[in-house]
Amino acid sequence: REGHRVFIFTTEKDNKFNLCDIKKNVEHLGFKIKIEGDLGITFTKHSIQGSIMRSGVTILEGFSDRDSAIKLQNTLLKINL
Repeated sequence: REGHRVFIFTTEKDNKFNLCDIKKNVEHLGFKIKIEGDLGITFTKHSIQGSIMRSGVTILEGFSDRDSAIKLQNTLLKINL
């Protein structure tokens, strides 16, 4: 972690988001996909790293404040950017 804050977000109910749509959103925002699997993807851009699961569980590292991390998480789960 190298001293970076880590934010973990869960959804209120068990969702099954479309990973193809999430991947498009990640790439649209300029992130590089590091790992892609059946249950989720891991991505990076500069000092920001993250993983997002099909269920909507999101782990983000590299943000200095919670609001920026929440904004990215909401954008990644938004379908049809």
